[in-house]
Amino acid sequence: MKNQQNQQNQQNANLNDLNPYDRLDTFGKQIVDLKLEGWKYKRLETVTKKEEQTIRTWFMAGGQYHDAFEWRRDQLIKEALEEFSEAEFHLKQGVADAIVVLKAEVAKKNWKAAVALLKMVGFNVQKIISDDESEGTILLRELIKMRRHEKHKSRKTVQNRKPENGSVSESKEDI
Repeated sequence: MKNQQNQQNQQNANLNDLNPYDRLDTFGKQIVDLKLEGWKYKRLETVTKKEEQTIRTWFMAGGQYHDAFEWRRDQLIKEALEEFSEAEFHLKQGVADAIVVLKAEVAKKNWKAAVALLKMVGFNVQKIISDDESEGTILLRELIKMRRHEKHKSRKTVQNRKPENGSVSESKEDI
């Protein structure tokens, strides 16, 4: 009898060491997981074969699934934040690499590649130029100005315009 009581006490101690979610049976874990996936109480009725109000009480403070739901939600949030942190790290490295490439293209005065690179990652180049006054932005602004100047030089067009008196044509640069 004493041995059986010791085993029972050991099982209870092991259960108390577990988090609220791991203490649940398979059914309880399924219900908590479905609720965490956004299932409404009405929809959970179809799985549990219980009334909506009964299911609501399970998730209220003091309800049989409340603590497990809260604990599991916190764990999922922690996991998501860790994954976000890792993604953020990789994103920052990618941005650093992109900046190196961008600077190299700007140094080569390859404005098309620089602007294309910025557009590829979703930047509105005109907005960046007007909102930020960093060294890179100023350099990019100068690069765009140079390109516009080159465009205008190469696109000089002659417009034949009939003067008001109708006699002589004039040339005019397209600006």
